[in-house]
Amino acid sequence: MSTFSCPLVEFTLEKHPGADTLSIAHIKGWQVVVKTEEFLNETLGVYVPIDAVASETNQFLGFLGGKRVKTIKLRKIISQGILLPWSAVEDYLQNESSFDGKIVGFKIGDDLAPALNISKYLPKDSLHKLFSGQVPSLKREDWPEEFVKYTDIENINNFPDIIQEGEFVQITEKLHGTSARFGLINNQLYLGTRNTVLKLDIEEKQYTIWHKVFYREKIDEFLKNIQSSFNEIILFGEIVGKGIQDLHYGFEEPTFILYDVKVKKDGWFQYLNHDEYILNNDAHAAFMLWQIRKAPLLYVGPYSKVKLSLRHGNDTISNTHMREGIVIKPVQERLHLEIGRVVLKLHSEEYLLRHGATDR
Repeated sequence: MSTFSCPLVEFTLEKHPGADTLSIAHIKGWQVVVKTEEFLNETLGVYVPIDAVASETNQFLGFLGGKRVKTIKLRKIISQGILLPWSAVEDYLQNESSFDGKIVGFKIGDDLAPALNISKYLPKDSLHKLFSGQVPSLKREDWPEEFVKYTDIENINNFPDIIQEGEFVQITEKLHGTSARFGLINNQLYLGTRNTVLKLDIEEKQYTIWHKVFYREKIDEFLKNIQSSFNEIILFGEIVGKGIQDLHYGFEEPTFILYDVKVKKDGWFQYLNHDEYILNNDAHAAFMLWQIRKAPLLYVGPYSKVKLSLRHGNDTISNTHMREGIVIKPVQERLHLEIGRVVLKLHSEEYLLRHGATDR
């Protein structure tokens, strides 16, 4: 899960082309439609992102009735989130008894979510309801240390300058399903959701959708076969298909789509670079032999912000519905001080505005 915050931000205002009383505020890579009069004398604001939620009595989000902040269109212009005038927030904090009438040195980038009682929306529905039986998961302390969760992917709108113009990147289609990871660690097979880990045994009789995909698609056989290239390996991907989410990609049955691979090389686990399993080598041959589906590759080459338009259009697997968005990462793995591993995402506005959305 990417970082959630309601930061104190600087912004610029642009006149709304279709409404005299509205403006478009630009914050990093985001845009929010605001009432012009509320921001004429403001230089700072608090940005409340999409998927923020607060109680019905909240000073600033109470008008939503406890519902989460969503992407909307106001007079035909996309608005993603809510921008609060800093003067209004400042007045509120000064009157809050918990602050003793004082505001202690907030600066650009500071997170105001705790002070404003705003949190990230967490869906109540869960794909764990699809389990056909109670499957005991391993306690967190019993997980093999190497069988890690996948990277928390930040939104590129929050970090628009981390990937530089001209840097070689790969852009893949982001898929709407449920997280899955399958691994072979110390000759033991494991499967995991994002937050759950199960040890797999041949006599395993209790099946979740993760089990069904694992055995039907012979991922167990693949993991054992590829030991000749990588002794220990973790496959990260998404399970998609009918009954998983509202986007199904044409699959009648739950289906695993691979989007990243981590292997033990030179004594430690590391993610494979793009050319290590996309281009010609033993690992690529093994992936092709076992026909493990990979997230659609939309682009490889020099990065430019123009390429972010690849988030639009139909999905490239079935061509039956909109894309969820894209994932951008450098061709050569690298780290950044602010976000760690450099992997960024961007949703399509069509996906965020769709009706009948599920997020399980």
